[in-house]
Amino acid sequence: RILSTALQNNRELEELNLAQNAISDVGIENLALVLNTTALKRLDLSTNEIHDQGVQHLATMLGSNNALVDVSLRLNQVTDIGLSAL
Repeated sequence: RILSTALQNNRELEELNLAQNAISDVGIENLALVLNTTALKRLDLSTNEIHDQGVQHLATMLGSNNALVDVSLRLNQVTDIGLSAL
């Protein structure tokens, strides 16, 4: 939540590496709520215990985000269901 609050007010950060932080689906849900208000272009979420539910939160956010062009989800537990949401 602290990160989400900090990002919500940041209009200059363009790249954020959150790899290997055990964010999980709950953390992604909180993060996705504010990502569409940021200037982020690249987001690395590799190795964060993210599953299909977390990817669905990201997919919803991406529908209203025009800045984010590169999201890495490597080494998470995402199946074809999560990929189809994107």
